[in-house]
Amino acid sequence: MPGSDVLMPNPYASYELALRPDHRIVILRDIECDAAVGDTSAIEHAVRDVAAGNRYALYLHTVQNLLATHVWVETWTGPPADEGVDTGWTSAAAVDLDCPTGLLVLGDGMSASIDGIDPPEGPGRYRIAVYHQGRERAELAYREVVHAMGPRAGRAESELQARYGAVEKYLLRMWWQQALPDTDDDDN
Repeated sequence: MPGSDVLMPNPYASYELALRPDHRIVILRDIECDAAVGDTSAIEHAVRDVAAGNRYALYLHTVQNLLATHVWVETWTGPPADEGVDTGWTSAAAVDLDCPTGLLVLGDGMSASIDGIDPPEGPGRYRIAVYHQGRERAELAYREVVHAMGPRAGRAESELQARYGAVEKYLLRMWWQQALPDTDDDDN
């Protein structure tokens, strides 16, 4: 049958991080890329649109920072079909990310992070599809936790943390697109 030799894209690896993101920002970037031109603009877009990037970093804006937020990064062998996303996920954005080393880190830029995200293709430009789940419920839970905080919080606050700790979720599906452009021409 013609075309039957074509391999369908498959998940290669999956990574998970649960965190309470400082400043309500979660960042996925190459391990050697730090602050870059366009970060402020990308963060402003993420605040408005859930996720945005500037080619050096992908920014997710969470609705709260008091309850655990779960983020999964999946590396794929090619562009995944959207139909493969379980129901309940909402598509937020698709951005390009340049990875000079091919080794990525995910975290809040302050204390919570995981590294060692290493797609099989190594260095290059990746496409990342961003999905989210539970943002509206997390915002309501956040308000309930804030209301419970105070001099009599104690047990009520910890019960709310346990009940709502896995409400806000993000799924980042990434696949290699192309080699990075040669940067030796920048000296001209």
